[in-house]
Formats: sequence, C-alpha cells, structure tokens
Amino acid sequence: MTALTELPEVGKATSCVLSRSAGPHPALRFVWHHVLPQVCGGLTTPANLASVCDSCHYSVHALMWLMGNGGIPPATAARATARQLAMAQRGYDEAVAAGTAGKIPKEA
Repeated sequence: MTALTELPEVGKATSCVLSRSAGPHPALRFVWHHVLPQVCGGLTTPANLASVCDSCHYSVHALMWLMGNGGIPPATAARATARQLAMAQRGYDEAVAAGTAGKIPKEA
C-alpha cells in the first residue's frame, strides 16, 4: 500500500473522514485511501478516494483483508469504528463486484 498524501487530481489529504465519530485524535499524517484498492482495479479519481489518517488507513485495509479471509473476529470488530467497518465493507464489496477480491493484500 503506497500512502499518497497529495494528488494533482484532488489536492492534499488534510483530515480523516473515518475518525470523526470517535472524536479527535492526533494524526501523524493524512493520506488518500483508495476505496477500491489500486491492486483490485481502483482508479485514482475523486469518487474512489477518501482522506484518512494513517491509523484508520491501516485499519480499513486490515479489515478488508479479513473480510475476504474468514471474516472479522468479534474482538477485532469491537475495536474498529463504525465508519472504518463501513469503509472496509464498501471497498470489499466493490472488489467482489470487480472480481478482484482475491487481490486484496494482507497489510503488515
């Protein structure tokens, strides 16, 4: 996963759309998240991008991988925010529709 902090098409990532419901938290940086991952055919277009913090970015990718590999354990789901789970589900559903869910990488 290559973290993109600024893109010519949309500018700089400056906030986290996923953490608002969990309250403010310190972010080391904000990045553009591809809802449908690039490795799954996702394009770098405004409709496929969301500005997120590094922590939420990692969480969403991990959740997407779990969705395709046996499901999300209850303890993991309990630690995720509702917005993180919804973003992961959207990306996973789009990968399934594209026939590329098997390409979702395991982020370490």
